[in-house]
Amino acid sequence: MAIPTYDQTMPPLLRLAAQHEELVMRDAIQAMADHFALTEKERAATLPKSSETYIYDRTYWARVSLIKADLLESPRRGVVRITQAGREFLKRNPGAFDLKALKPLSKAAKQSEAPLPFSRPVEPDPVPAEAEAIRKTPQERIAEAEEALSRDLREQLQEQLQKISPAFFERLIVDLMLAMGYGFDESSGRQLGRTNDGGIDGEIYEDKLGLDRILLQAKRYAAHVSIGSPQIREFIGSLDVQGVSKGVFVTTSSFTEEARRTPKAGGKRLVLIDGARLADLMIEHGVGVRVERSVVLKALDLNYFEDA
Repeated sequence: MAIPTYDQTMPPLLRLAAQHEELVMRDAIQAMADHFALTEKERAATLPKSSETYIYDRTYWARVSLIKADLLESPRRGVVRITQAGREFLKRNPGAFDLKALKPLSKAAKQSEAPLPFSRPVEPDPVPAEAEAIRKTPQERIAEAEEALSRDLREQLQEQLQKISPAFFERLIVDLMLAMGYGFDESSGRQLGRTNDGGIDGEIYEDKLGLDRILLQAKRYAAHVSIGSPQIREFIGSLDVQGVSKGVFVTTSSFTEEARRTPKAGGKRLVLIDGARLADLMIEHGVGVRVERSVVLKALDLNYFEDA
């Protein structure tokens, strides 16, 4: 069975709470995973860029929805118990129920029951796409929005890399290597990119005496042009001539499968970076991108209220 949505988790969570005087949420999460017969992989699956598992997140938000509907209450941190209203609700709804059944129970809905001097239009049921979005937890919606923005930024970066000059691209790769922490200071990277350079476009000195170097090759190719093994072997030959064992080959396009196997046969410490990974590394290390806006998400600090 697939990982349940948080509204699918509400019925078994409420029924489980009815079986206990107090229910520890840590145990409830494990019980929900067992109830839905999740595999080990599904139990361990985490939200994008988070250590929080899906089953934890969805059980948590099921709890929030049930508390807002006054069906559960939280007497202390990490513990819930069913209310009298929750027991009565279960009698009326012994099977499955959804968010629509909880909506009239919310505090906001109860406050809005007072007569108004004008008629209030009936809200239409959400269309399928909207309904699917409602079933996702806030963390899931934030993660999806972040991924969509990151995907768009990666595409913009890859388009921009196709427009810059070869010389600028070579300098960009040196800047990226330094931003990633290679080299001993900001002056330890050099752009080469001159004629008769043996296919070497840049170099990074990892120590002040130059005893250990990383040589760079940067190829700004169109997306449909793949780098083949002959170019990789040529680069490995340049490393041999220079007496260097480490190299990084970067392209805006991609590598053939044969090209990716070549470094393993060459006996060198050679890393291949294609256009997709290049964009990801630039975003991660802040090269060619800037922070447009930072969003800080805060949560209730129950430790602060322990002595209240």
